[in-house]
Amino acid sequence: MTSLSHIIHELLYGPHTATIQILRAPPGEGKTRHTMRALLQAIADGRYHRVLWSVRQTLQPHEDLPKTLAQEAVEIFTEFSHGAVTPRILLGHEQFREDEEHLYRAQFVWDTPVLIISHAHLPLIYRPDHTGGMSILRGADLLIIDEDPLSSLLLQTSGEHTQTRAWPLKHLLTQLILPTGAPSATSLLHQFAQGQDDSGVWQDHVREIRQIGRKSSIRSTLRGAGFWAVTGPALVRLMTSAEAVDQLQVSLSRHFTGARPTHRERLRAQRDARAVIHALQVDVQRYRQGQFTHRFGWEWTGACHDAQPKALHFDLLRPVQGFPRTIVLDAYANLAQYQQLFAGRACELVCPPSAPTALRVHVAPTLRIDRTDLRYGRNRAKHELIIQDIHRDAERTGRPQLLLAPKNSWAVLRPWITTTNVDCAPHTQLEYAHWYAGRGKNAYAGWDVRALTCPHLPTQYRDAHLAALYPFDEQHGERSALWTHHKRSELLQMLLRSRQLQAAPGATPRLITHFLPCELCPEQARASCQARDETHPSACEQWDGSLELQPYQSAVLHREDSRNPKYRETLSRVTQEFQSWMPGVPLLALEVMGLVKIRANGAQKQADLRAALKTMLAWQTSSATPHVTAWQRTTLTTPPEWSEPHTYWKRYGTEVSNDRNRDALRDVFSLPKFQYRRYRIKTEESRILYTVFAPDPRQASKALGRLLPHATVRRTWLF
Repeated sequence: MTSLSHIIHELLYGPHTATIQILRAPPGEGKTRHTMRALLQAIADGRYHRVLWSVRQTLQPHEDLPKTLAQEAVEIFTEFSHGAVTPRILLGHEQFREDEEHLYRAQFVWDTPVLIISHAHLPLIYRPDHTGGMSILRGADLLIIDEDPLSSLLLQTSGEHTQTRAWPLKHLLTQLILPTGAPSATSLLHQFAQGQDDSGVWQDHVREIRQIGRKSSIRSTLRGAGFWAVTGPALVRLMTSAEAVDQLQVSLSRHFTGARPTHRERLRAQRDARAVIHALQVDVQRYRQGQFTHRFGWEWTGACHDAQPKALHFDLLRPVQGFPRTIVLDAYANLAQYQQLFAGRACELVCPPSAPTALRVHVAPTLRIDRTDLRYGRNRAKHELIIQDIHRDAERTGRPQLLLAPKNSWAVLRPWITTTNVDCAPHTQLEYAHWYAGRGKNAYAGWDVRALTCPHLPTQYRDAHLAALYPFDEQHGERSALWTHHKRSELLQMLLRSRQLQAAPGATPRLITHFLPCELCPEQARASCQARDETHPSACEQWDGSLELQPYQSAVLHREDSRNPKYRETLSRVTQEFQSWMPGVPLLALEVMGLVKIRANGAQKQADLRAALKTMLAWQTSSATPHVTAWQRTTLTTPPEWSEPHTYWKRYGTEVSNDRNRDALRDVFSLPKFQYRRYRIKTEESRILYTVFAPDPRQASKALGRLLPHATVRRTWLF
């Protein structure tokens, strides 16, 4: 079988080609290190003299921050070459102050065979209109791009590398169209600006996006046929009037620069304005031919007919020309994406042959976390229960755990993860990483990895962001397929931070998802899938055999749909502690502790409660009974009011249970470690029938006698 290193050697030593070559191999196989080692040999052999190595970001080193991929690349190159080749990192323009422009430009010199650049530098290579010192990057013999560079090659008003602002509709009305435009060409735009659609040409095409948890909960967008019905008649002038083009160029350039721009910012704004105008002209021509694109659209805050200010958003491919020889390292490369991204150039997907190996994933859908609940701190009791499960699971495995969640959720997670109450183990090593960050990092090899939420990309990413690659109405299917591919590849990439496939036998880290991966499958596949709750076929055909799924054995007791999610786990812990004093659990003891509502309120009941309370406060506790110990301390300070539920447990997110709903009691007492049955006991002193949960009648009678020492059992029966 051809090895990965042999294939990389063939790529570097093969004939120079204009084809973009994309090397696809799973994370952890050594794509980056093998390529670096082979590249150093090729440089030593004189095959390459100027090489650009492109990573996602290049940042200033800082002692308080982890090493960046650029720093790691420098260290590996230096180590492999024994100091003969020390690459230099080119920092981004944002890393320099305004008065340090000369320092930024001074970086662009070939004083070493390898320069480390960021993906954001790629437009400097692929645009021939860049001149001056920065154009030296185009003199590279070879460009190696580590990971998917899509976002850096887009010109858009929202996204990772965005420096361009959306253009207000009022500018189009006042600066371009009104001075010379025909009234018929602008009447629809005026109606649209006021939220009116007398002719009914656009309202059916508006898409309202609900933003849960915000006051302004709706944002509307208009793209495709609706956009062109409103805007196309006015923009036709761009095809016939040089004056209109000049006006739009000036207006866009001023808008993109903002106040007090530097010379470099003005040049960039002029280039971006020219690119936007060219794309508009292309799409106007398509509009005149009856084709509707989605690269441009209006967006505004509010519902469809709200007369809110509207702005022009766009998602465009930057001009890509003047290619050096290019090799891309992408673990889950999609060939169709690269063919669209590098339009006009042939793309070749290189996949080393390897035996199919599936990731072993434990699924825990009953521990599901809603990402909006997590973001806004809702449903705290359930989230604390899940964190408790994470701590206990880490205790029993002895491995640190990496938690995957959305970027904006860390502020909510941090205080729950670091809590040290009686329900948590405070010394567990936990770290947090957010989705769509950290690709290529090997810092978590051997860790258990938990995906608390499913990786999410909004539908706006599909309908707008990916319209840069697939702009036409009829290409919705291609946009949807790539949208799904990006989410699925993100899940696989981040789970493989653990390097499970490279782990030694017996030391395999676990991968745990708090959802079924079926959520990332096509709808028609989900409809026919056999997955139910925590079960799933061992081999998932929809994932091409890349996943083997099995149920996760939770370390805490819970039920997914419970409104009191921590109750079962709390009851289980208290029941286990009761075994230090009683061979069963009288319902009266749970009423005294405030875990079950008191059903009767007569004189005999009050006497029983006081007698049981006296007994339980006299129990000798230890470190093995933390719940009872803490309850005793609180009760001695604040005696309970029997007419009100005891509030002690609320601090741990557990509410009092209604005894009429016996599901929780049955779930806990039927566990293998208890195997308690429900008994009724009649005593000589009282007409009350006492409920006791115990393994057998004898133990039930003994448990009641330990709680009420003066009671004489008359009869016990199974109930």
